[in-house]
Amino acid sequence: MIFVLLNKLKIDVKVMIFYKLHYLFLICFGLILNAQEKPNTEMLIDEYGKEYHYDNVLKAKVYEIDGERIVIMDELYLASKPKFNNQLDRNYYFFLNKKLTRVYPLFLTALEQYRSLQTDIQNMKGGEKRKHIREKQKELASQYGKYVPIAVKIAPDLTESELIQIADTLLRHKMDGVIATNTTTSRDNVTNLQNAEQQGGLSGKPLQHKSTAIIARLHQELKGQIPIIGSGGIDGVQNAQEKIQAGAELLQVYSGLIYHGPRLVKELVQAIK
Repeated sequence: MIFVLLNKLKIDVKVMIFYKLHYLFLICFGLILNAQEKPNTEMLIDEYGKEYHYDNVLKAKVYEIDGERIVIMDELYLASKPKFNNQLDRNYYFFLNKKLTRVYPLFLTALEQYRSLQTDIQNMKGGEKRKHIREKQKELASQYGKYVPIAVKIAPDLTESELIQIADTLLRHKMDGVIATNTTTSRDNVTNLQNAEQQGGLSGKPLQHKSTAIIARLHQELKGQIPIIGSGGIDGVQNAQEKIQAGAELLQVYSGLIYHGPRLVKELVQAIK
């Protein structure tokens, strides 16, 4: 993705080139043409407050800025006839082409909705933000006929009062689940170890007991009304069982998967009934 900012013309031109399997998508490709007489068409306003008219012949937005004409064309679709070395290549091409044709428009829609949601909530506070996300979730479920659950992931470094407040918020907004916990900013369990003072969240073994304690306390507050997904330092059957005994109904594995590989998942599934 290439972003071109034309400061002189006071307009943003976004150029996106997406090439896959001989398909070329050109989005918002800007051309500067010589000034011509403005056609007698209705003038419109774009999202940046700039005035333009739409040229049905060019299939483009046409701007008149500082005596120059700027043309931003609609998305173009170009395709060449592919050549294949064998039938297997041909089948694979059309398989991927089918996936691309179906998935890419959905991706663009999801990306647009995500960016819109981020814009909506950027100035909201915790409770207000969760309420808005919940309302958006219901709106999308109604629109697409499919309900996708939302789980809130919480930190392990919460105070008692913060944890109680979060539990109350989860219940009031009827969240689908809570993941306990995310990474920790504490370095208590890695003091004097190499790289212990590096910035960022710490995951894995040092988080193990702290996350289990949060699960147990959170379970007391939620009383089974919202499922808890246990996460943090799960590297074997024993500590996975500890999280379930503390109140987790599901488990999330990350660092343990990196160090032990897929066999860890198999061991947990076989051992935990």
